[in-house]
Amino acid sequence: MRVTLESLRQAFPRANITVAANDPESWFQYHDAVFVGSLTRWIIHCREEHWYANIFAVPVYLILLIVAIVGYRLLKIKLLFGSAEQQRLMSAYYDADLVLSCGGGNFYAHRLISPFFIWAVFSLGVALCLSKHVIMLPQSIGPIAGQFQRILARQVFNRVKLIMHREQLSFDFVARDLKVKTPGILIPDMAFGLPPIILSRSRDNAVPLQIGVTVTDRIAQRDAVCQKVYEDTLEIVLVKLNQTRDIHIHIFVQCYGPSLVHDDRLAAQRLYERLRRYTDRVNLWVVFSSALALRIAYAQMDCMIGTRMHTAIFAASSGVPVVLISYQPKAIGVMRMLEVSEYTSDIETLTPEQLYDLVSRALQNREELRAHLLARYDELRGQLDDWTRFLEI
Repeated sequence: MRVTLESLRQAFPRANITVAANDPESWFQYHDAVFVGSLTRWIIHCREEHWYANIFAVPVYLILLIVAIVGYRLLKIKLLFGSAEQQRLMSAYYDADLVLSCGGGNFYAHRLISPFFIWAVFSLGVALCLSKHVIMLPQSIGPIAGQFQRILARQVFNRVKLIMHREQLSFDFVARDLKVKTPGILIPDMAFGLPPIILSRSRDNAVPLQIGVTVTDRIAQRDAVCQKVYEDTLEIVLVKLNQTRDIHIHIFVQCYGPSLVHDDRLAAQRLYERLRRYTDRVNLWVVFSSALALRIAYAQMDCMIGTRMHTAIFAASSGVPVVLISYQPKAIGVMRMLEVSEYTSDIETLTPEQLYDLVSRALQNREELRAHLLARYDELRGQLDDWTRFLEI
């Protein structure tokens, strides 16, 4: 979001920018845009760290939005309704010269009916029905389960002006599986637009190797069995590394809310308590003020074992070798873009032996990997130069 807003402000210095977010309260640190609740927020709310969908509100808002669209298209009437925040969002839709689907997004649905996915696609559909130019910034798309959801996605994606894919897997899925005709281009994730962080890497052999870890919690995603195997594997590998090498382990919480699905604190705490039984050379880092602070922390590592996709991007920006545990295709796609896909493992088939081997190879080859990642990061960052040229309307 930081890269997106800075680039838009540079390209369109007089523009009024409104960002529709599911959790606008968490975005107030960005002062160069107005943040309002998204259409998703109208029917899906986060209470006590859980998302709840108000299914009964869906037909009401559908009728109101249809009336608003017809009134705007036929009579040029800007119908406003609902709360002040809802009215601000509708005003932004009406007044927009351009609507952007936010970079870093992920359109996927593992279930036959996924309210989040349907309403997210519908949000783009509202802009299209209001005759707005819609462009999808670099994001991931797929997999999408269910014929209804695939048809819905195809109908909407076929009507946007341009789709930017942040990795080849998404590009192929949209073109081959969904058979979408809209032009698509490969553009790196916007996070690659952040400047690299280069720290002095002079190493004293007497200093322990610094191993960073990010985790995710699939229990909140109703996959407790996989989560146990995953946490057991991390424990086994980190304990073995502690026994065979001089290391210090740092567990980083990269995501912490607003819902349990996006909160890694419990999983990180569990792993920390497990490791404390074997070593006191383990730290748990919970809250960071910004992505910059997180990237600076990663830059001090000798290797990152990541589960969150942006762990790989943040680590690469400092040339830090990363072994990524993939739980969605986007992770594999980004590692391929970094040309280090051999250091990726699928969470569903992860074994201690496999993960230990990957981390060992990353540590052994860390100097070569550092040079490669810095060069590749610079290339991908260059591909984001002047990306706003694609926004001509």
